[in-house]
Parts: sequence; structure tokens; C-alpha cells
Amino acid sequence: MMNNSQVTLSAKSVTRLNQWKRGIQSEYEPFLTVRKVNKVGRRHWVYCPVQNREVHLLSDGELRAYKILLSMPETCAVREQYALDIDDTMVIAAELGYLHPRNYKTREATVMTTDFVVDRKVVGKMQRVAYTFKYTSQMFEDENGSTPGPKFWRTFQKFEIERQYWARRGVKYRIITEKHATKEHFWNLRFCEDCRDMEVDDGLLGIFIDALYSQWDRCRTKQLQVLCTELGRLIGISATQAMRLFKFGVYHSYILISQDSHLRPFRPVQLLPFE
Repeated sequence: MMNNSQVTLSAKSVTRLNQWKRGIQSEYEPFLTVRKVNKVGRRHWVYCPVQNREVHLLSDGELRAYKILLSMPETCAVREQYALDIDDTMVIAAELGYLHPRNYKTREATVMTTDFVVDRKVVGKMQRVAYTFKYTSQMFEDENGSTPGPKFWRTFQKFEIERQYWARRGVKYRIITEKHATKEHFWNLRFCEDCRDMEVDDGLLGIFIDALYSQWDRCRTKQLQVLCTELGRLIGISATQAMRLFKFGVYHSYILISQDSHLRPFRPVQLLPFE
């Protein structure tokens, strides 16, 4: 059992946290930013046209996860590097007998953050889900499972503090890895996102999707560009329009595809049935 008397709470941390809480009432900004994090590895400070703001992502995996979470049909907002109330996390750590995250030199408690807090509208009701992204190799001794067991127990202690923090607020908490946010899924979203905001006639989209599944079922090995050319001729639009409808449908999940391979015009596409 850890002794939390080793951890002190600084006025500076509390002041910064309170300033952040006030600031996000008008416009969201992450508690941790690329500039403020002294971390080895790739980081991404990019403008998000969907949320109309700059986002700060601290790894390639976080970038992929952000794009995938944002693309989900029910998603209304994705808030990255979301700060947790330090008073509450310190109480939870003490109850669990875990040492609260701290600066090991000064022993000052650090504000914990959750990688993503996502607001979704499901059946007319707003729901919130908190996500932590972690690479499998950072959690387990053997990511393939032949040598099971945590790599660092401390990592899972932090997960449990987060889980209990959100549970006490009635919010679901999920841990996601690179197996949930794959390079293939990220590539496919990037392939389709230039058509994300295009205006589409619902009737035409429905006709296109029906024709797509029908044509694809007849021959599943045709290149995507060939398939779109045939679909254009069939329903009276250009091959370019057909490709754009395909991209729009995939991005917004009207068309379901396998995320095991990269979408390319000269490759076949693997469609999935609707549930």
C-alpha cells in the first residue's frame, strides 16, 4: 500500500486547473498541449476543421484514435487531454492505496488527464464516454499474449484511478489501443475525408448504395475505380461522382467496409453486411 503523505498538493497546480476549468466554459482547449509536454516521440498539433479548433495529440496512435472517434456517426464532440479534478483523484488514490501521480523530484501531485472525452447523441440523448489510449506494448509483457500479465502495475493503477473517477460521474470509461485505432482504418478515413462535407441527395445516395452492393456481390474482385465507373453508367452519373458518393458513404458509415486493408482506387474493396 502506497503512502500518499509523500505527495503534496501545490497551489500552482490548483490555480492552473481552475483557470482551465473557467476557460473551457467558452471554448475548449486541452489541458496538456504539445508545447507543454516534455515527451520523446511524435506529437501532432493540427487544425481540426470538424471542431473548428486546434487539437493536440501526443502520439501517432492518439492521432489515429482522434480521427476514428470523431468520424463515428453519433459523435458531437471529442475533447483531448481532459483534466481531472485533482482533489477527487487524490481521494480515490488514497482509498485504493495507490500513490497519486506526482513529480518524483518535488513530490507535488500532478493533475491527471484522460486522453479523450467524447460526447455522443444516441437515440436523442447525450452520452459521454471517456477513453484512454495506450499502446499494447506499453501495457503487457507480450502483446501477443504468450506471456500474459501487465508490463507495469503502475500503469494499471492509474487506469483504475481514472475508471473510478469517471464511474463516480456516471461516465463509461474505455481503454483503447492501436488494435482499435489501426493504421488501415486511419488511412481509409483520410482517403474519404475530402468528401465528408459534400451535399448529397438522400435518394441518389440510397440508389447508389443499393447498386453498389448488388454490383459488388456479382464480382467482388473488381478494382474500386472500375466498380465506380460501372456504377456511374448504371445510375446515370459520372465515375467521379460515383467515387465521391462512395467516399461520402464510407466516411459516414452508410457503407460498411473491412478495415483490414487500405482503400485504393486500383484495389478491390471488401464490403461488410449491415447488421
